[in-house]
Amino acid sequence: MFSSPLLLISLLGLALPVSRADVLALDLASQGQLLSRTTNPDYMCANERVTVVDTLVNAVDSHAGNAPQRHPRESVKMTRPESSSQDASTSNCIQDFNSKTQYCLYTLSTFASDRGMSVVASPEDIQSILDVYAMNQLAQRTYPLPTDPSHFYEAALPGRGQGLVSNHTFHRGDLIMVARPVLILDESSFDTAVTDERLALQRKAIDNLPREAKDLFQALAGHWGGDEVEDRIITNAFGVGFGSEGKKFAVVVPEAARLNHDCRPNARFAFDPYTLTHKVHAIRTIFPGEELTISYLDEKQPYSTRQSYIHAHWGFKCSCNHCILPPPLREMSDLRVAAISALRTSLLDFTPNRGSTATPQLALRLIDFYRVEGLHSPLAEAYIFAALRYCIWEDEANTKHFAEKALRAWLMWEKKGGNKAMIEQLLKDPRKAWCWANGAQEQTEL
Repeated sequence: MFSSPLLLISLLGLALPVSRADVLALDLASQGQLLSRTTNPDYMCANERVTVVDTLVNAVDSHAGNAPQRHPRESVKMTRPESSSQDASTSNCIQDFNSKTQYCLYTLSTFASDRGMSVVASPEDIQSILDVYAMNQLAQRTYPLPTDPSHFYEAALPGRGQGLVSNHTFHRGDLIMVARPVLILDESSFDTAVTDERLALQRKAIDNLPREAKDLFQALAGHWGGDEVEDRIITNAFGVGFGSEGKKFAVVVPEAARLNHDCRPNARFAFDPYTLTHKVHAIRTIFPGEELTISYLDEKQPYSTRQSYIHAHWGFKCSCNHCILPPPLREMSDLRVAAISALRTSLLDFTPNRGSTATPQLALRLIDFYRVEGLHSPLAEAYIFAALRYCIWEDEANTKHFAEKALRAWLMWEKKGGNKAMIEQLLKDPRKAWCWANGAQEQTEL
């Protein structure tokens, strides 16, 4: 298998190829909106509550970090690169087809203890990224990178190509790896910039990097063919959203690109836009000798859907342990996945008249299905469902119990944002939360 693909980190828990398929936009600002709305229940009508909770619950299974703070532009001064009539290989900026968007190159040679990073984006977006860099410059130099190289190693794996193998016992929630990108590139440039100019600017972005970062990029494998630099970007980059509109960027993190796909992975990833770092955490106990894996897609799908999607976007047939189960066991798994989908649909409906049918027992069933299916990452979603349903039913003890489980299961990795604030409110005083007694007119056990 080639290295990990270009992925979109989305609030809907999907990891999709950014430039090769239709994708769902990531609105990192929604987490900030979630905080302001959920702390003021009088501000919310019923429809707003449905939207907010839908955003919250789907965000639990996401691989996204929390929303970046937009710092004052005065924090960093950048001279806007000027367009040039020179050949694209030497120009720092190019235009899109309609001459409405300018894509410029800016290389931070001092980023990550002088490892360096290139950014290809509009001058405004470059400035925003530089703002984040300036506000976290000390952290960029002192954050360990990676956590401990001796805890995993790269190896050739039968039928899977190169991969990372654990050399350490990781427990749920342990940080496996933290790494920083060598390239951040506006994803829209793939489709809107003139091909020759786009490719030339990408090559220059890599050529401008310090030797260490350039060598790390060049060591990555390509898969799709064509231009070698763009092939490596598409094959290995992760997609993340920056800013209030969740604009999509391809982010190349060479260390993390070595992680292979598994439909039942043992790790999850998140890009932290506060520090421009990519983090990988264990979602279950991982023993020495196990391959470290992440998922390239939404794991809550049946076998045939997963296989079709993997083949269409990455050109291989998944042969992870879950996909090579005997057909009878695969069919049972698909039935559980279908049940999970039906339960989530019911539990996501927070209109008042649903309180009597979408009971806490449905959330408890969802917890059981996730456990049996080995879906460790979205377990926190089910805990939040349970906390909210018990909140609706005015069961303070169980609301707090499952809110605490949600914090331990997921929010140990996501330190900031409105989701954490909302669940902490449920843990502290659920009676003041918007969900308290909302729609529980007829509390009939299923």
